[in-house]
Amino acid sequence: MSALLKLSLKRGALVTAANWQVVLVQFVADTLFKTLVAVPIVGGLVLVALVVGGNPIELKLPEERETMINTDDAAEQHAQVLHTLATVPLDLVALPGGQYVSLVTKNTYYIESLSDGLQILLPCMKVTTGNWYLIDLASSSLAQRVRSQCDLVYGQNAYFRTWKCDLAPEGQRSTQGDYMPIGVGALFGAR
Repeated sequence: MSALLKLSLKRGALVTAANWQVVLVQFVADTLFKTLVAVPIVGGLVLVALVVGGNPIELKLPEERETMINTDDAAEQHAQVLHTLATVPLDLVALPGGQYVSLVTKNTYYIESLSDGLQILLPCMKVTTGNWYLIDLASSSLAQRVRSQCDLVYGQNAYFRTWKCDLAPEGQRSTQGDYMPIGVGALFGAR
């Protein structure tokens, strides 16, 4: 059994040595594939550029802002507008036809407390939102945004004490309740 194994290994080594060009190309292709998979967004852009034969599309999305409402005010007219501190992409998928791309993100907003020197007027606030975007690549614009979740954490002992996330604008509200998206999928096929 040992002699048969040695003979098989020698034969395999000779075949590999005779086809060294194929082995080298396979090694390069395998290494490139593993690198592109390891860094998904960079890999996706490189693959799109290779497939399309052109440069990647640069897309500038509008700045996200979230409004926090003070609930101590019966009319709910006292508000804080927070700008995005960080946006983390969670998933990206190209939809059939290639015109639209769907992107899922987690956004973080933060604002320091405001004091008049004697007491804290406005508490510090940290907001986390889950967002789903539909991006139209043909027009380089945002086709749809859905805010799926808004979590607010704020400091205590401020003059204005209780706060809540304002409702997302009509058409940007989740119809499925609050949830933090972790991925997005696309169904392919005929209607």
